[in-house]
Amino acid sequence: MAPLSGKQRKAQLKLKRAIKRGDAPPQPEQLRKRPPQTSDAVNSARKLQSQFVKLDKTFLDDTRALAGSIVLRRPIPNHVAVLRHEPSAPGTQLPLLALPKRPKWRYQMSKDELDANEQAHFRTWLAQQDAIVEQWQLALNAPLSTEDPPADLAGDHVDDSETRPMPHPPTHFERNIEVWRQFWRVTEISQILLVLLDSRCPPLHLPSSLSAYLNIPTSSSPQNNPSPRSKQSSKSKAPRIILVLTKVDISGPARTASWTSFLNASYPDIPVVPVEAYAPKSSLTLEQGPTRYEPRLPGTFRERLVHTLRDVHDQLLQPPQWVTAPRPGESEEERLQRAAQWRPRVKRVIDWDGVLKAKGNLVGKAVGGAAMPKGQDVEHETEGDEGDDVKVSDSEEEKMGDTYEWKEPEYLTVGVIGQPNVGKSSLLNAIFGKTRVRASRTPGKTKHFQTLFWTPDVRLVDCPGLVMPSFIPMDIQVLSGVLPISRISAVPFCIHQLARLLPLEQILGLTHPSLSLSPAFAASASNATATVASTSGRGSVPQSSKSTSTAKSNSKPAPTDATLVEDKRTWRPGQRSLEQTKAPSSAARWTANDIMIAYAEKKGWVTAKAGRPDIHRAGNAILRFVAEGKIPWGFWPPGSLVSGDDGIWLKDGVQQHAWDVLEMDEDRDEEEGSEEQDSEMEELSSEEEDTKARIDVASDDEDEDDEKPAVRGGNLGRFGALGIE
Repeated sequence: MAPLSGKQRKAQLKLKRAIKRGDAPPQPEQLRKRPPQTSDAVNSARKLQSQFVKLDKTFLDDTRALAGSIVLRRPIPNHVAVLRHEPSAPGTQLPLLALPKRPKWRYQMSKDELDANEQAHFRTWLAQQDAIVEQWQLALNAPLSTEDPPADLAGDHVDDSETRPMPHPPTHFERNIEVWRQFWRVTEISQILLVLLDSRCPPLHLPSSLSAYLNIPTSSSPQNNPSPRSKQSSKSKAPRIILVLTKVDISGPARTASWTSFLNASYPDIPVVPVEAYAPKSSLTLEQGPTRYEPRLPGTFRERLVHTLRDVHDQLLQPPQWVTAPRPGESEEERLQRAAQWRPRVKRVIDWDGVLKAKGNLVGKAVGGAAMPKGQDVEHETEGDEGDDVKVSDSEEEKMGDTYEWKEPEYLTVGVIGQPNVGKSSLLNAIFGKTRVRASRTPGKTKHFQTLFWTPDVRLVDCPGLVMPSFIPMDIQVLSGVLPISRISAVPFCIHQLARLLPLEQILGLTHPSLSLSPAFAASASNATATVASTSGRGSVPQSSKSTSTAKSNSKPAPTDATLVEDKRTWRPGQRSLEQTKAPSSAARWTANDIMIAYAEKKGWVTAKAGRPDIHRAGNAILRFVAEGKIPWGFWPPGSLVSGDDGIWLKDGVQQHAWDVLEMDEDRDEEEGSEEQDSEMEELSSEEEDTKARIDVASDDEDEDDEKPAVRGGNLGRFGALGIE
């Protein structure tokens, strides 16, 4: 279908409005139909879309009302900057959440039998997790005494000024079995796993469910009675783990060092490596505008990562304990002979100097299949697909290890796993020094695992991000960028929770709506926060008649020397004079709705029909700022002593991100989320559709991705022209 011109687009929008009003008959033959997309790539991408639980309508209505009535605590208590463990319901013993494991299978199974087995196992697991999460949420929302307050990740939900607490949100985790199959595949074919953690909040990306699945030993785990999976790990079946801290350029050296010490103490046998995936782009010419970044792993980070991989590889070359341990009735000579016959399951000789220097156009080639680089038995070739994990018993494995000679794999496979938006694809691009895989700020960009060769000896596997089951509330998941903002329906609730941790009104330079120069925004703020109007001393603007407005127009106060411009607005009872609007807004009492209204006023975002502040658009923009790191933030490890009233805001890191915050640099990839945008267009409300139509009819090509720096206070909204000369 040929693209429409501007005039045709306007006519189409006018016809659509007329049909909606009933002024024109529906014309289905003229409706634009989406072309059928039946390609295998499209169907595969749809199958790999992440799925989450849908929020209850009662929860959305309650949180929307409370977001406009609960006054935020200012200044922010300093204890919220210290991250706590996963919140649990007091007085209850809930079972731990777990990751789904691939069920047992046999080579004699057909494809349909294998799929049905995995589907049944996954449905059982999903029902168990939903029951645990529901019990956990009900226990936290139950009325408690003041002696036993609910635990939270960063302070309590109940504020001193709250008459009714904000309900505790649910938690989200991946519900699509196709995405979990990608995770199973990567963990099966990998011999070393890089578990990526955000350096701003590492425990949020390493929940107990993931550490139990990977059998990561902790400082508190028992050493005498190993679990069955730890027994398999001792037999070199499970991959070795390396914890990688990403985004250290945002968190800063002090927080990174604190979190590294915390992880080393919590997981003493697991190496921890901090990395930085982006560096300022070097240019021979002087360029204006914001600093450009390119994927690059600086030398110190690269050396530390490669040296850690080499140390872990050396450990894989050592015989495990089950090989060197003596057996009943076995002599020392027989034990040494058995240990000498053992062969490692990984490639033994790797050019690590070449790995350290490899980057540029000669690396990152997507060659080779996804098969597991298993060694092959010389005398007895194992039946089945070489990419499948052969299920044999311990006795059979020991017998095979003693009888047959093992042929080592051709390369070492290193898997990269983690939750969405933690920086997996960015790390691969930084390692290669080139953009080899598609990376984006939107979580869930990678849909299918992909294999790329670092060198002929080392292969990297990029796994799609999965939201792991954990007792982490939804608002903290949004803060850490795990959930896509377009899938979040409780925007006012998330803004309220984030404003308890971040001084958003100070970061964004907002003016309280009650002190606004625009009558429309001041009235909206009064109506939205009617429950706190009596305590804050502000009220709604009454609508007077024409005669009353004319009579009062002659009683305007004379302008003072502090007035910059003459106040020529039509005066109404209850309105403040222009000099009163110059009062500082620091003493005002803020709510989540006030923050969204103030930001909508600053950007001039109003709805098309009623001209009210578009708080949903403002809330989405603020959530994207926080999730994408444009508003720098970071937690401190448990037990840290912090001071200050900025919450988790990294005030020192504002300068390098201030340009992005002021000019709303929301650049996306051109192809990013095409299907996501289609789904959003289908779910647009009538007000949002009319807003888009108004922008198109007015031929205003500027959007929220405008590259010009915003002037503070320059955009006063729809009625802002009434306040200036």
